[in-house]
Amino acid sequence: MSIDLLDVITKGLSGPLLGQLAGVIAANTDATSRGLAAAVPAILGGLLNSASTPTGASKLIDLMTKGNFESLLGNIGGLLTGGKATRDLMKSGTGLLSSILGDRSDAVTDALGSASGLNRASASSLLAIVAPLAIGFITRHLRGAAGLNPPALTSLLSSQEPAIAAATPAAVASALPSANLTDRLVAPAGAVVDAPHDTGNGTTKWIVGLAALAIAFFAFRSCQTP
Repeated sequence: MSIDLLDVITKGLSGPLLGQLAGVIAANTDATSRGLAAAVPAILGGLLNSASTPTGASKLIDLMTKGNFESLLGNIGGLLTGGKATRDLMKSGTGLLSSILGDRSDAVTDALGSASGLNRASASSLLAIVAPLAIGFITRHLRGAAGLNPPALTSLLSSQEPAIAAATPAAVASALPSANLTDRLVAPAGAVVDAPHDTGNGTTKWIVGLAALAIAFFAFRSCQTP
């Protein structure tokens, strides 16, 4: 069963929840919306990088199994009221960011702020909220599809790479632990495209020959002109 994780996670935090999210991170709705559009692919990009090796994928599955993140999806509104539930969610998310982004967490936070217009504190809070919820959506999908296991996780995230790369702002992608995602999808600037080669029996020889005959003909005519 195919899924668009970017769409599912973003829509899962849209509508009235977006206003609540803006209130929690102390930002206006427009900046929060832009931040969310960048934060979701950033988290997925970090997960994609982590799941690119068998060891990394196994660690993520272990984290998903023990974290019970799927249960968060039943009461997202309640988690964004600004009380203890919100603080617990953000504390959990902050710990997850270390696992997902490693020592690039600060760089991703700064890049997210620049790309969305959020200040650093708001960008940091947004990532901490999105991380556990994104993992919850992924866990729920895997349980209902291929199963909660490392190969299924790697396959799922790999299938999302083109969408993740397209949605991630360049500065944010560059800050992720992996190489810039867009670099793997777009040919480097200035790449040389090979010109067609003549096989020796193609039309190129005929064109060259005809051109030579034409030049010789006009040269002969010019010599005959008084």
